Amino acid sequence: MGTDRAKSLGVEVVPYYVTAFEKYASQGIDIICFTLSAKFSGSYNAALIARSMVLENYPDARITVIDSTLATLMQGLMTQGELFSSGLAHGRAQSRKKAIEKLFAYIEENGNDPNRFAIMTGYGYNIQEGEALRSEVIAKLKQRWTDYDSEVDIGQIGATIGVHTGPHPLGLGFCEKSC
Repeated sequence: MGTDRAKSLGVEVVPYYVTAFEKYASQGIDIICFTLSAKFSGSYNAALIARSMVLENYPDARITVIDSTLATLMQGLMTQGELFSSGLAHGRAQSRKKAIEKLFAYIEENGNDPNRFAIMTGYGYNIQEGEALRSEVIAKLKQRWTDYDSEVDIGQIGATIGVHTGPHPLGLGFCEKSC
């Protein structure tokens, strides 16, 4: 699907954004809306259109629309802190190894304390493969940093990515935890 087509599809969801925004704007509640990457989806543009429409009726509303630049399970970690580059891998053994190496290198370059980071593994259709990656990551973290005591979350990679990767993607993402 071309970028222009993806952007035009977002217009169809403008009324949903308007309804969601009005619910909170009418109560004076600030709104932060994270959308899928504008490269893959029209949701960002649709949310901006809806924001403008809602501001006509609620000019004092504070509505912030953010292009997450993502279309993966990492959006779930966005509420926990600032996002950093992740090691998303679509292959198997070699890609898993490279993704873990990338995670370790980032941790070492940024304070050398893995407990400062929220770490998440993702899987497509095969949860056992996702759990195996999660177990491997935990084992290697504990081997390298014996004081590692944080959790490694796991989540299913959704259809938005599955359309492009097929049913068996694996992912590894991380971001610094909030203070």
